[in-house]
Amino acid sequence: MYKKHHSSFLTLLELPEALLSCFQGMLKAFSESVASGNGACKEMRVIYKEKCLCIQELLHNNYTSQKIRSNEHFLARSSEIDAFIEKFDEVEIRQQSPERFTVLANDKFSIRIRKGFKRGVLRVHWRMLILLNFFRRLLRKSPLPLAYWKHRIVLKNIAELVYWIGFLKVTKPVLEQVMDGNKEIFLALKKLDEQIERKLLTGQQLPLDELNQSLIAIEEQLGRQKERINDHFKGIQNRLTPVFNGIAEKYGTLEFPEKMAGKKNLLRKQEELNRHIQHELRGQYVQSFAVFEHWRLKYSLRFALLNTSVQIEENIQGIESKIGEVLIQNYSRIEDRLAKASLELQSGRNTDDVVKSILQTELLENQIPHFLNLVLETDLASCYDAILTYCTTEWEELPHIYFLPKKPDFEKIRFPNQLRETNITDILRGNLEENISLSLSGEKSEMMRELQNALANSNEVGEIIDYSVEYYQTRELGEDSSTYDEFVNGIERARKKAEENLSFLKSLKANSIAKLAEINYGFNEKMLSAITLENLFDTQTEMLRRKRIKEVKNSVINFFKILSSRGEKGIHFFQNAFQFTRDKYSFLRSLLGLSTESEAIASELSNYLSETEIAISRLPLMYQKLFATVPLTEEKFSIGRPQVIHQLGLAYSNWTSGKFSPTCLIGETGSGSTTTLNFFIDKYGHQYSLSRHSISARITGEAEFSKYFKSLFPELDFESPLELITQINQGRSRRIIILENIEKFFIRKRGGFDNLHLLFRLISETSNRIFWLCSCKIYAWQYLNYTQDIANYFAYVIKLDTMDKDKITDVIVKRHKPSGFKLNFLPPSNFKAKRNFLKLSEKEKQNFLKEDFFNRLFAFAQNNLTLALIFWMRSVVKVEDNIFFLQFKHLNYSFLTAMNTTQITSLHAMLIHDCITVQELAEIFSWTEQESFEHLMVFKDDGILNKKNGQFTINPLLYRQLVEHLKSLNFVH
Repeated sequence: MYKKHHSSFLTLLELPEALLSCFQGMLKAFSESVASGNGACKEMRVIYKEKCLCIQELLHNNYTSQKIRSNEHFLARSSEIDAFIEKFDEVEIRQQSPERFTVLANDKFSIRIRKGFKRGVLRVHWRMLILLNFFRRLLRKSPLPLAYWKHRIVLKNIAELVYWIGFLKVTKPVLEQVMDGNKEIFLALKKLDEQIERKLLTGQQLPLDELNQSLIAIEEQLGRQKERINDHFKGIQNRLTPVFNGIAEKYGTLEFPEKMAGKKNLLRKQEELNRHIQHELRGQYVQSFAVFEHWRLKYSLRFALLNTSVQIEENIQGIESKIGEVLIQNYSRIEDRLAKASLELQSGRNTDDVVKSILQTELLENQIPHFLNLVLETDLASCYDAILTYCTTEWEELPHIYFLPKKPDFEKIRFPNQLRETNITDILRGNLEENISLSLSGEKSEMMRELQNALANSNEVGEIIDYSVEYYQTRELGEDSSTYDEFVNGIERARKKAEENLSFLKSLKANSIAKLAEINYGFNEKMLSAITLENLFDTQTEMLRRKRIKEVKNSVINFFKILSSRGEKGIHFFQNAFQFTRDKYSFLRSLLGLSTESEAIASELSNYLSETEIAISRLPLMYQKLFATVPLTEEKFSIGRPQVIHQLGLAYSNWTSGKFSPTCLIGETGSGSTTTLNFFIDKYGHQYSLSRHSISARITGEAEFSKYFKSLFPELDFESPLELITQINQGRSRRIIILENIEKFFIRKRGGFDNLHLLFRLISETSNRIFWLCSCKIYAWQYLNYTQDIANYFAYVIKLDTMDKDKITDVIVKRHKPSGFKLNFLPPSNFKAKRNFLKLSEKEKQNFLKEDFFNRLFAFAQNNLTLALIFWMRSVVKVEDNIFFLQFKHLNYSFLTAMNTTQITSLHAMLIHDCITVQELAEIFSWTEQESFEHLMVFKDDGILNKKNGQFTINPLLYRQLVEHLKSLNFVH
């Protein structure tokens, strides 16, 4: 009659049995995959995802609400029980047994008292009956027997009490044990599931034997659950019958009064028992709901993590294919051909054929350009973008609200109010941003940098080959065998560079794959750890805290950026003011004769300055040609000045329209004015007849002026500048004349500006026929503009734009790459290594020293390219194994502040005249030639001046410091 309830109890085991079956099938599939040799992590995850679908369905179909489901299958009576109880008679009269009058061992004290009183009354009754029987015998009647009292038994009430209420009472602990057992099984399966999940999502090997043992233990526990239920329901009716008989024997007596089985009391007991069962079921259900809710959270994230892992693996394959099958294979051909060419050249056989067929045709014209195009077309960034886009979309679609325990312990949950609504948005977004977005963005940027490096390295190989071939083909007759050896060494350096590039590409492929896998596993590990019940709320709080800190940090950074940008100008102003005051004070002390000691130029500095040419001449000839400070005619090594070229083009366009457009290009010595004019000629010089002249010697006097311009206009016959102007204006043709170094038309003395004014008149009166494009050194221009208003004679005055550190660095690197030499930066002479520097790796140290070198180089040369190139070559301290070792030499220029007035004014004259002879310096200061010679030779001996073809120029290594010193003394601006 308890079959229905027996079946209901067995249904409680269906869910754990179904879950267990899913896990058994999963582990069986894992074992078969391993046995067949397909046990790779990727294949295991495919199986795992497929098998998890049935578990996910079970999770979503059970314990989906905090409200407990109907308990009718436990509390409702079946028709069999009702029919069984109906079989009993309503009332039955029985004689009480002697035990109902006898004190028993388990009787309560009150029952004992009442039984004693009852037994006393019975004895009185029996004595009266004995007396009555005595009289009945006298009357010859049969005596009445001495019997115990009778009691009225309501059998249906007793049956109700025993076979329903009693059944529920003895079944309640079994129900609790089954529910507790189920919860333990759920937790055990959940733990096993988390173990499988963590192993697969972090790329670890599954311990199949250990997992199978765990499943066997769970299966045994489930078997004990079923045995416990079957044992309980087996013969339960027979176990309740003695209880029924015992109550029936006592019913209506002192031990069991009739009201104890009355309708009202039965109803009260049933309601009370129902409440207890309901309370227990509610607690058990809420606990199971919390387990399943957290399990559902893990499953939502699990499928997202599995999908993310698949997406990352697909893009890893794409990256591996693009780098390996496209870049590496094509570059291997370049390396092979270059190795063959290097061997042929070293043997000295078929040199011209190797140069033409392999180096020029195959490599320079075909394979290297093809590979460079492949690198440019290889879109690896899309792989990283695809992962990031997919992750963002995938994780935004996840459910974010879950009801989880307030405390990290499922056992302490009994009521729904011990759960709280948990939004995991902060955890998802925080981990996604920290471990996916930032990591992928960093790796993407790193990949783009590495591809740029691959592109630059490959292009550098082409430049080395191209420059080596050019060097070989343009060799001069009579050069010794060392020229050929340098060519062969250049090709060998290209081969080694190509070999390094090939290793670089292979390393790039391996590192990118490893890093993406590390990001994948790291993200999975972080996310799995974050959503454990122990870490969930701490992680959520930490993510929120980081979010707030980031917002505050960004605000503080923005504030300090504004403060720094405004304070930097003030600091720079005060530094300049302090330097100016100090230099001015030193100069005035020297001028007034108050300086007690004069600081002569140190021998170390003097030797360094004077030995510049010797040190540079020790470098390989190929390298010297690369860094030769000569004007450029090709854009290969140029810095590019589009704005200046545009301004020159605008002036030229206005001249073609008939407007007054004489133009002067202003720049420092060595700043690239001649190169800029070369590019102007290349772009605009083909439209009209063009004459270009660079003035090397100073032109003084009208006779020299006329003689010089006769060389410019050989077709004209004139004796004076006025005749020249007339003949030019009478002609019909238009032409372009470029005059470089117009500061050569003056000398700073009385009558020394006449030729300059003749030039101004010539330019002004012939500007409709001739486009005059002149160049002048900037400090000569400043002096002439201050004394002669030179700017009024030109419609366009174009100053060469300044170059920042990046441009200077770019020019030097561009020139160095074709050499094929490696660089090793040594600490500068005044460098003091700090603890942070010592902790760096060798590569990081080199990057730091390289950055430090170029910072010091730019501070030394600023926008003077010639000075930067010379100082770069001067910084090479040794060359070993195709490696250049560079060291910044810290020089002490304090001797400038101790120079006397004569020396300062002499150097100032040198600066504004660009170069000067002994005679010219004597004319400027009204000295004798002997005095002038002595001044100049002292400067030359100290390395401050260089002498070439009888002209003295400022040593480029001292140029910038001298200019700054003269600026501090207000000689120049």
